[in-house]
Amino acid sequence: MSTVTGVRSLIRDELAGELGVEFVDGKLEGPVERQDIGCVWAEGAQEQEDNVLYQWVTIMARVFLNYTMNRRGTRPLDPLPLEDLAERIQLSLRDKQATEFGCEQLTVTGYGIDHERQAVEVTIMVNMLNPFSLI
Repeated sequence: MSTVTGVRSLIRDELAGELGVEFVDGKLEGPVERQDIGCVWAEGAQEQEDNVLYQWVTIMARVFLNYTMNRRGTRPLDPLPLEDLAERIQLSLRDKQATEFGCEQLTVTGYGIDHERQAVEVTIMVNMLNPFSLI
């Protein structure tokens, strides 16, 4: 049986390898200067409605690009790097089998782009055994 921490760690390592970005455990608020960096944390879990033996765990991943300030203020920051990053995160997890992460199902359910902090935040839903219901 795998744990939430184990699955979260595998997701962290997969994203770090695929994106070439250092990842840390826990939730960074940013913005981040001097380097691109990512973080991964578990947001919570909910028992699966139709089968109490399983639960849906929400794992969040956030990646900050090296913060650059627009000093002139006459033009917005180019959104392309953040949009590209969001797609790269989705693609890095898309081709992985859930069993490689020790769970039943893994899916990216959405993402948000924070232009001011130059970050992308992705919501990953993981279906795994519910330790409370196991005998």
